[in-house]
Amino acid sequence: MSETPSLGPPRVMGSKGKPFDVPGAISRYMKVIVVLGLGLFMLLAPLAFIMSKPFYEVSGSLRLTREIPPIITNFGQRQISSYFRDYAQTQLRVLMAEQTLQQAWERLPENFQENILPGVKDSKLAAQLLPRKLNAGVVYGTTFLTLGASGNVPEGLAELVNTVMLVFAERVQQEEAGIDSSRIVGFRKEREKLAANVEELSNELERIGSKVRTSTFTEQFNLSSKLQNEMQKAWVQAYADLLNKENAYKSIKGQAEQIRKLPIQSLADEMVAGDESLWSISYWTYKTMQEMRATIDGTTSSNPDRRYIEARMGSMKNYETQLKERISARALRIVGDKRDYELDRRVIEARHQFEAALRTEENLREKLNIAEKEVAETSQGILKAQRIAARVEHAREQLFRFDERLGDLAAEAGSGVSRVVIQTFASPPIAPAGNSFKKLLIMCFALSFGSVGCVFLAGDLVDGRIRSPKDMGHAVDGQVSWPISKYDGDFARVSLESPTDVSAKAIRSLADKLNDEHAANGAKIVLFSGAGRECGSTTLALNTAHALTMHSPRVLLAEINSVSHGLSEIMGHDRKAGVPIEESGEHDVAFLDAIMRDEERKIWILFVDESHWLDLEANRFVSVLESLKKSYDFIVIDSGPVLMSDLTEFMARHTDIAVLVGQGDGSLYKNARFSAELFRMLEVPALAAVLNWGAKRIPSSLEKFVARVPLLAKLVHHSRRI
Repeated sequence: MSETPSLGPPRVMGSKGKPFDVPGAISRYMKVIVVLGLGLFMLLAPLAFIMSKPFYEVSGSLRLTREIPPIITNFGQRQISSYFRDYAQTQLRVLMAEQTLQQAWERLPENFQENILPGVKDSKLAAQLLPRKLNAGVVYGTTFLTLGASGNVPEGLAELVNTVMLVFAERVQQEEAGIDSSRIVGFRKEREKLAANVEELSNELERIGSKVRTSTFTEQFNLSSKLQNEMQKAWVQAYADLLNKENAYKSIKGQAEQIRKLPIQSLADEMVAGDESLWSISYWTYKTMQEMRATIDGTTSSNPDRRYIEARMGSMKNYETQLKERISARALRIVGDKRDYELDRRVIEARHQFEAALRTEENLREKLNIAEKEVAETSQGILKAQRIAARVEHAREQLFRFDERLGDLAAEAGSGVSRVVIQTFASPPIAPAGNSFKKLLIMCFALSFGSVGCVFLAGDLVDGRIRSPKDMGHAVDGQVSWPISKYDGDFARVSLESPTDVSAKAIRSLADKLNDEHAANGAKIVLFSGAGRECGSTTLALNTAHALTMHSPRVLLAEINSVSHGLSEIMGHDRKAGVPIEESGEHDVAFLDAIMRDEERKIWILFVDESHWLDLEANRFVSVLESLKKSYDFIVIDSGPVLMSDLTEFMARHTDIAVLVGQGDGSLYKNARFSAELFRMLEVPALAAVLNWGAKRIPSSLEKFVARVPLLAKLVHHSRRI
């Protein structure tokens, strides 16, 4: 089967590429790097002594002035105290600028040019090469700039430094002089603008004076203001009278509305009670009814006369009632009409008084607005004229100051004062300042150890093998069990012969985790598969099965491996005696006969022959596997790498725990990653990862090269991670 999963591309999990462990790589090859680097350094060190030459150094200094005092006045003092450090760094760049160096190189005599840069005639090329000869800096705590030069020939070094300082000082002085000239030109332009502005403002002042008919531009001569004051007093009185009339009108109107809501029935009843005619009619009616009632006394109710008299009495009584109602309604109407007339009369009088006061106030207010407008226009004209007069006066004072400052600038521009001064010139060297032996020796040391280290680090970088438990953890995207250390004896018997060895302890730790999974989730079938060939999965499965007997007495170890038959070779079993899988479905007793007992490890071992593997017979084997789970506490299966065996893929579908075994310095990172992903795609319930350093390793090309050198091989052997 191919080295890639057969079920499609795996999903991205963990780190796709193996992480580069720089500290681990250095620790692995530290002794080799030291030996090879030291040997190469010993070969190169004599060359440093041979190639070393004496060199000469010269230096000069410049002083930066923090504050330049003015020559005539204190106006425009140039101070850089607040940003002196930035200014010094800026000037340092100007000092080493290509333009400065090019001008200095052109001033040097040809013999000095030949001594400093032999064969270089182009000034631009020389300006690009001179920074290698020169060094400049700021002296800490001072205002000095230093400029130095070094070379193998003493002639011309001092002249180079002095020429560069002179060119730099002249350049700074020219820039400052240009600044003064620019300021003078700018001042003259501003003065011309100011003079034109003064002329324009004077003309505007004359125009305003003719409009407001005054030349003093004060409020004392504003007649519109006095008229406005009188009109304002009259309007205030009219407005106060308007408010009184308005309040009176609103009060009377409100009273009328409230009075109309009052009941007038009592007034109507009083008027009715005082009506004499009503009383006379009521009295006559009462008297007549009494006389008529006396005439019918003693008659029966059926008597026609009695009925006639009673009908007349009822009519008289109704007439009296209707008369009272008519008189009461008339009285109610009369009282209401009278009250409405009186209230409407009072409201009309108050409204007319209010409207008259309103018309008076409106007339006065209109005239007052006209007066205020005239006063505002006159006042604005006066104020504008005052402002213009102040501006004219101020502009004339500025004109005087401009004339005075222009004279001062012209005098200061010709004074020749500069912020940069050459403090000390460079002197020709008398004796060599040293030689280049130390520098060459350091270069040889860095080249020796750096080149050797880079070779080994590059080899480790492109090496795709798993070198540490961290690499294994990144590959499977999970935690890794205790790494299995290298064992000098027979690794298949480490749990029997050396139970106190670190490897045996790591195996027991793995067995403890498997037992925890068994106790928590009932896991019984454990599949051991390597990330590649010869990862030691078979011997690890054998030792783990033995370690599981400490937790459960019945442990079955089954070899179902289509890639190798390591377990048969270890146990000395003949593969021909194995049980063919195609017979397992019909003759389950064949498995019972094929299971052998290892009394030394106290485990049972089953060897299955996969030479006649068929999918149909494999399904029968699953049922047998289920029956074996009832007889054994653990079933440990030794299988081939899942990337190389479809038999392992099939078994993984029916296992509870898959143990992925990676060989330290042997298994490829990508194979371990693909194997873990394939187990996840096969939906294995639990996955454990183990890094095995005890398996037989296949050395890399770099290790084969190191092995040819006995000393290096010995160093690598001692520095290998256990």
